[in-house]
Amino acid sequence: MLAADLFDRAEAGLDPEGELAARIRGVLLGLLRARRPQATICPSEAARELGRELGCEWRDLMRPVRYVAGLMVEEGSIEPLQ
Repeated sequence: MLAADLFDRAEAGLDPEGELAARIRGVLLGLLRARRPQATICPSEAARELGRELGCEWRDLMRPVRYVAGLMVEEGSIEPLQ
């Protein structure tokens, strides 16, 4: 099964080429760049940061964050560890 298949687009309510997806990608990569090499992040960290930026409930962003992370795994941008 492909990583992005875990959360289909309709359920995630997210355009993978849209502005929200781009912001999620940026937050995920920014968090990873800020860590030491080989360190990990949790999707909830990205959702919390983005929630603060957007002024919304971070829990509502968890499914889109996981979906975008899955797409990034498929394209080889990030590596899942769990």
